[in-house]
Amino acid sequence: MRSLIAQNRISVVIDELLAVASAKNSQYKNELILLKSDFILLEKDKRLGIIDNETLQRRSRKITISLLELIDMIESEMNNIILTEQINKKPQKEPLITADNDIKKEISTTIKIFISYAHVDEAIRKLFEEKYLKAIQNNYEGNLQVWSDIKLKPAVSWDNKIKQEIKEAHVVLFFLSSAFLASDYIKHTEIKAALARYDQKQQLLVPVYIEEIPKTLLPFSDKQYLPGGRPLKQWHPQHKGWVKIQEGLISIFDDIKKGNIEEYFY
Repeated sequence: MRSLIAQNRISVVIDELLAVASAKNSQYKNELILLKSDFILLEKDKRLGIIDNETLQRRSRKITISLLELIDMIESEMNNIILTEQINKKPQKEPLITADNDIKKEISTTIKIFISYAHVDEAIRKLFEEKYLKAIQNNYEGNLQVWSDIKLKPAVSWDNKIKQEIKEAHVVLFFLSSAFLASDYIKHTEIKAALARYDQKQQLLVPVYIEEIPKTLLPFSDKQYLPGGRPLKQWHPQHKGWVKIQEGLISIFDDIKKGNIEEYFY
């Protein structure tokens, strides 16, 4: 694979590694998905001619270095077995809810929600929390607990606090927009952390489709979006789109309360 990198066949290497990572349930699968997204974006910028040569070289080097590091880590993870060999046994994943685990006890009283959004979409986040989510909370006797970075306190390590809240959340809402896709922090920290929890069946991921974006750039493009196939900003009146989002979230919250969550991990 290193020889293919030397030939600048980056896409081929990423695809081959992804096939191996998927087959062997590698912990580095999500990192490969994010790296592929970076590469697709770079190739798109190059085709459109909107990137200068210095930036092109810098981003290309970064992708190449990350890819080489992932090759080393995956080889180590597989105990230096040939990467294309089939694995016979996959590690067991801890379920979100079992007969007697603490998560079930916690969810029976409170569902914790984390909102991942770009700051330019603050008005949408505010409207959602204060009006549409609040209406749902009032009908769940306050048993829905929501957190977004608007609640960060002065002098607190914001990076550590965000990671902690993602770790403790049962549901992560991704407010998808062009600004969301352009955020390095969201991509490399929030999405990465949430996907790791999702892979362990510890967390549900809910994409909220705010505006038209290329879904293929997201590592969860196969999921059903709220409010549906049409982004919120294309609903007229927009209130109808918000109601669809409310209905979808109510269904999800009810399933969590009942423990009917396995289908969300297919």
